[in-house]
Amino acid sequence: MTMKATPRTRAAPSIRVVHAVANTLDTDPVELSPPLGAVLDPDALDSIGRSKAATTFEYAGCLVTVTADNEVRVEKSDDNSP
Repeated sequence: MTMKATPRTRAAPSIRVVHAVANTLDTDPVELSPPLGAVLDPDALDSIGRSKAATTFEYAGCLVTVTADNEVRVEKSDDNSP
């Protein structure tokens, strides 16, 4: 799933990550475990979006990328890898 920053989705990257991961896992954002703040600093993630940098990390069984264009991409991690 890719979530672009548009006028309707100008929420901070940290908020968009939580919603995109929840959508990918078909769950409510408040049900995600652990909370995003336990995995990384949400303020640091939000500052990446302002700096035009990019980052990739694992969260709640998903591989998450926040691109330099402020897109949020989420893929389920492959639990069957050796």
